Amino acid sequence: MNLPKDLDFFVMLSSASNIIGLTGQSNYAVWNSHMDGLARYRIAHGQKAVSLDLGTMIDDGILVETAGLLDKVPAYGSLVPVTRAQLYGILNDYCKTSKQILDPDTAQLVCRISGSGDDRKTLVETPLFSRLELDNISGDSEATSLREAREIVRRAVIGKMVHSYHLMPEDAEVDAYAPLHTFCVDSLLEVELCNWIGKEVAVDIAVMEIIKGASLVMVDLTAATRVNSLTHNGL
Repeated sequence: MNLPKDLDFFVMLSSASNIIGLTGQSNYAVWNSHMDGLARYRIAHGQKAVSLDLGTMIDDGILVETAGLLDKVPAYGSLVPVTRAQLYGILNDYCKTSKQILDPDTAQLVCRISGSGDDRKTLVETPLFSRLELDNISGDSEATSLREAREIVRRAVIGKMVHSYHLMPEDAEVDAYAPLHTFCVDSLLEVELCNWIGKEVAVDIAVMEIIKGASLVMVDLTAATRVNSLTHNGL
C-alpha cells in the first residue's frame, strides 16, 4: 500500500459481523477481519490506524436504501443499532490529528454489539434428517416418510423467513407454490438460505436450483428427496 507514513489518521469502517458471525456472510466477515489485521499491522510499524467494527447502521447505507432489509438484521440479536450521530462522534475522536498512535490491542474498536445473540438450538440435533426435530413444531416430528420430510423442511423454511428474515407475519397464509421472490427473497437471501439448509439438514442445494422462480414446494422436494436418498443408502 503506497501511502505516506505520516498520516494524521487512518480509519477503516469495518463491521461487528466479523465478531459475532452471521450465517451466509463469511466472505463479508473475512474482508472485515482483514481490515482489523491491517490496523494492527500499521500500528506495529509505527503508523496510525484503527478499524471500527460497527453494529447496524440505521441512518445510512445499504440497510436503509434497500426496502425491508433493515428489519431483517436485528433478528440476529447481537448487532446493536448505530446512529449517524454516534458514528460522527466516533470519527470525531479518531480523526483528531493530536490522537496518539494506538497500541495493537486497541487497534480494533468493537462498537455496538450485545451479548444476547441468537442462542436457539439448530434445526437438527444431529445432521441426519431422519431424526429431525424442530423446537417450533409440537409433537413427534421425526421424518418417517418423504411427505413428512417435505412438510418439516417447508415449515422450517417458513419459520426462517418469519423469525430470522422478517419477510412475513407469523400468522400469514403462505402459498407454497409461489416463487420465493414473491416473499422478497433476493439473491443474497437465496445464498444464505442454501447455506442454512446445508448446515441444518446436511444436504447440498445449489443456489442455481432455487433461483428463477423456484417455490417452497421445489425447495422442500429437493431437500427431502436427497435426505431420503442418504438415509436409505445408510449414509
